[in-house]
Amino acid sequence: MASCAGPAVNSDLAEGLENVDMAQDLKVLIVDCDVAVHGFARRALGRVCPHPMVTRSFAEGIRMARTHHPDVVLIDVDLHDFEGSSVVADLRKEMKGQIIVASARWGTADQTNAMAAGADDYLLKPFFADELLARIESRNRAKAA
Repeated sequence: MASCAGPAVNSDLAEGLENVDMAQDLKVLIVDCDVAVHGFARRALGRVCPHPMVTRSFAEGIRMARTHHPDVVLIDVDLHDFEGSSVVADLRKEMKGQIIVASARWGTADQTNAMAAGADDYLLKPFFADELLARIESRNRAKAA
């Protein structure tokens, strides 16, 4: 199975996040086996989602998606209990919200497979807080138009 080794996020939280304009009631689910990603994403999302749901398990992530209907799921495709773009396909069956894959898989095929499976966006690890927020905001703008 997959491992969660290596730096997952850039620990330097970008300044200027006060310019991000998103609803405070955004429901976010973070599915990643790296607890550093949980902490980083919580800090990055603090203004727009003070209490994101987090799990290290794909099975738990699916259960939480069914139960809580998140607006956004930030998910790695290399989890301890499941891996690959089928993670995205299975999640897409359960929800209509935004799916952002955050992965250390840098290959073009990995990215296009995730997008073909139903991901709305793909972040390469390590990533910055402002990059994550911009991806979420971009999707929200497109939905509002």
